[in-house]
Amino acid sequence: MRQPVVPMSVSSARLELLLEKAVDLYGVRVLDNVDLSALGSTESRARVVASALMERGDARAFVIGRELRASCLF
Repeated sequence: MRQPVVPMSVSSARLELLLEKAVDLYGVRVLDNVDLSALGSTESRARVVASALMERGDARAFVIGRELRASCLF
């Protein structure tokens, strides 16, 4: 089954919300050596945060990381 096409602003807003949630919940523990301000786009920040969450976080962090990766545009 094909997924409905989501307008860019809705998917971008969802990505921003997930990214904000991840940084709020796990910022200090998981992102201690990551400088997100050095990354240009929201998608690149989301990919870096997703990888960090999945490698260094707990089960809930892993789920949030998967959601971030799934929300990134290819």
